[in-house]
Amino acid sequence: MRLIRISAGVIAALIASAVVRQAFKGGPSPKDLKPYVASGLALQFPGPPEKFEVDVPPTVRAKIESMENHQFKARNFEAAVTRVAYVATVQPNIEGALEGALSNAASSQSMSRASNDKKPVTVSGCEGIRFTSVFRKSGQEVEAQGVIFAKGPVLWQLFVIYLKDSAASRETAAKMVESVQVAP
Repeated sequence: MRLIRISAGVIAALIASAVVRQAFKGGPSPKDLKPYVASGLALQFPGPPEKFEVDVPPTVRAKIESMENHQFKARNFEAAVTRVAYVATVQPNIEGALEGALSNAASSQSMSRASNDKKPVTVSGCEGIRFTSVFRKSGQEVEAQGVIFAKGPVLWQLFVIYLKDSAASRETAAKMVESVQVAP
């Protein structure tokens, strides 16, 4: 079971790291949100989600049946949504995946984690975790919001990161997280 937790954590961490690298530039407002379907989720996004690839180590790739990633980038705001379907014998651990994502986001960008708030949620009948984390880098605070949940061998994640002092970005991210549903 530890390898499964690590695999889910590696995927989540790789995606979070890709998002964090681009998040220091400006951001959209809540009025920019429109409904989209991306990576198997119906959600509000501030612009068309674009597909992107994540380089996954071969040992982890062997445990993945399919993976789909979409992102949106604008100034100091970036969002990524992911769906990972593991092979039938793998049951993702959302707690481990979230911890891996947050730890990797911090270490890959030389940030320190200032605070972390998480609470259980249910999304489309799937148990998950909604989170808000604050990081510090070079005197700036960066905030991440998101949700991660799973059903059977499938894991979904929305990870949004922005400069903490942007009220519009915070509100936009919160509305995005609240809108997430598994696409029909």
